[in-house]
Amino acid sequence: MVVTLDLSSDDVRFLADHLDRYIASLDDELIHSDKREIQHELATELERLRRLRERLAVAR
Repeated sequence: MVVTLDLSSDDVRFLADHLDRYIASLDDELIHSDKREIQHELATELERLRRLRERLAVAR
């Protein structure tokens, strides 16, 4: 299933800024996590969020 969103330029910037902050926060959490399982989950989530963020950058 593919979902398409029509976003204004302001909304794209807003979403990108929030994604950047969330990615930085998760990155910090990953660095300070001691449990391998949590590290793996965070790394997987970070990878997916970064791919989404890249797609937003292209859409600008």
